[in-house]
Parts: sequence; structure tokens; C-alpha cells
Amino acid sequence: MAEKLAPPDRGARSEIAKSIVKFSVAGVAALSIVALAVAANSSQAALLQTTQMVFASVLPLLGTWVGTVLAFYFSRENFEAANKSVQDLVK
Repeated sequence: MAEKLAPPDRGARSEIAKSIVKFSVAGVAALSIVALAVAANSSQAALLQTTQMVFASVLPLLGTWVGTVLAFYFSRENFEAANKSVQDLVK
């Protein structure tokens, strides 16, 4: 039988998940602001190209990273829930 997560472990996972999301949002905002501020001093075409680069490559990259990290931290709970569901179906 799978071990139940202790409350401190759940709390730690929750805090880690919240921290990852907060830092990632801050990182996305900082990268976007810096890239757009630098491009704003250039021509309109450079600003448009930089804006497209930020939203087409940086945001999906960081979003994927956040999703991967969160999936790692919550995979055990998902496995336990799926395992319990299958056991209930078998009974």
C-alpha cells in the first residue's frame, strides 16, 4: 500500500509549487520588460520583432519549465489517486 503524505510534506510541496510559479511569473515579466525597453529605443520594426520574439519563444519556454516542475512535485499524489481509483473499480 502506498504511504500517505505527511502534512509537512504536503505543505512543503505546496510552498515549492507557489514559489516556482511566483519566480517564473517574475522572470517572465522581467525578461519581457527588459527586452521591450531595449527595443523601444530602436525603430518600430525592431520593437515589433522583439515583441514577437518575447511572446513566441520566451513565454512558452518558461511555461513548459513550470509545468514540468509542477508535474514532478505532484506526480506522486496523482499516482496514488489513480491507484486508489483502480483498486476501487476492481473491488
